[in-house]
Amino acid sequence: MSYAQNYKRKTSRKKRLKNNEDNLQASQVNWFRMQYPGKIIYHVPNNMFTTIAMAVKMKKIGREPGIPDIVIPYGMCGYNHLYIENKDPEKDTGTIKSIKNLFSEKQISIANELRAAGNVVVPCLDFDDFKMFVTAYMAGNKTLVDLYIKKIKEYFQDSYGNM
Repeated sequence: MSYAQNYKRKTSRKKRLKNNEDNLQASQVNWFRMQYPGKIIYHVPNNMFTTIAMAVKMKKIGREPGIPDIVIPYGMCGYNHLYIENKDPEKDTGTIKSIKNLFSEKQISIANELRAAGNVVVPCLDFDDFKMFVTAYMAGNKTLVDLYIKKIKEYFQDSYGNM
């Protein structure tokens, strides 16, 4: 039995999906830090499983559900900041129904509000898409960034708000 088969057998689907998103995010952050030393990238920890007391404290100090996972706080290509919402490709079966169910109403609302404030907010399913988009964004290549946004919009069929 392969490692992947054994892992799937022993691990719950919910935990696997979270681990996949965590692994994707760790790869993204590590790659960014190697490509752009000294530049800032950070994760917004909104989906942490914690105690009730800690959840209440986090809410009091400003935890906001629906904020995208990763922020690159540089104004490029006419945008103020880049926000990335990672989604596990295992959740995406390629059907309209599954694509529309990838994002919560709160995520869509926050994404629309961030876009209205002049930011670019994109969903990301894999590491290669992240690298291509971030490379174009950090280079200030607006033509390529707009092309990627158009392709993302077509793929997600407007399920992640008004892109």
